[in-house]
Amino acid sequence: MSRTVVAGMPIRNFFKGKVGRGLDVAFWIDPWLLNVPLKGICPRLFNLDSCKRCKVVERLNRSELGTTKVWSWKRSSMTDEEKSEMEVLDRLLEGVELSDTKDGWIWVGAGDGVFSVGAVRRLINNDRDYSNVQVFEWCKWVPIKCNVFGWRAVLGRIPTAMALRHRNIPIPDVSCPFCGDTEETIDHLFTGCIVANGLWQYVTSWCKVQNWFAFSFKDLVDTHNFIGLSGKAKELFQGIILIGCWSIWRARNRIKFQKLKYRLVDIISEVKELGFLWARNRAKVPSLSWVSL
Repeated sequence: MSRTVVAGMPIRNFFKGKVGRGLDVAFWIDPWLLNVPLKGICPRLFNLDSCKRCKVVERLNRSELGTTKVWSWKRSSMTDEEKSEMEVLDRLLEGVELSDTKDGWIWVGAGDGVFSVGAVRRLINNDRDYSNVQVFEWCKWVPIKCNVFGWRAVLGRIPTAMALRHRNIPIPDVSCPFCGDTEETIDHLFTGCIVANGLWQYVTSWCKVQNWFAFSFKDLVDTHNFIGLSGKAKELFQGIILIGCWSIWRARNRIKFQKLKYRLVDIISEVKELGFLWARNRAKVPSLSWVSL
């Protein structure tokens, strides 16, 4: 059973720690904050920690003032790469609170979170039985910041205008900064807006794939699984979609906070530039050239 692979993942990845006091779940090597262990998200910080098997409670200290982080690094200084991973980890840990309950484990292979032999059998037979669990598939060749952004967006945790208003934060204008026609929600910004649709139409033509349409952000980041691609092409297309989402969000922020004007062609240009840079250096596609773009 330990070697069983389902949907391209070891079956152990379908168990996720539910942290209470943090006494039983390992901070780095158990999946608890994400569906994968933190050591895979921040490998440099994992190597820097003096205690690889530390529990969550050893890194998050609960007090009357809230939860504080307690680190035990092998050295006091950090490299630029380690600092970058630290920024990502800080964002992931935002809002995490320990409680007085006992740690436990959730079976994420079924929507009710209950583990059973039957649930395992159904998962293996169907090779996909996530039910209502929001599973985000991380892309290996784009930077962590893009993966974290995609993961947060799938969970509805990026600060769109409507998300902020739902948290009772006064927002005078909740319209989409690109089209101005509709309230700014995650699904509208990335799949419904005319700018987003223009970008995805261009990506479809550029990558020479079949026409597709996404009704939600979750549909969007799953597109690479349903358009007939495989191998390296599938992996590259997945990354391009995430880069496109990242570029839309960057353009959105520049419009709202820097009052800059942004055209669709500017977003397309950034997607191609970042895609070219990261594909050559991170996806190990050395033969890629601007001619092919």
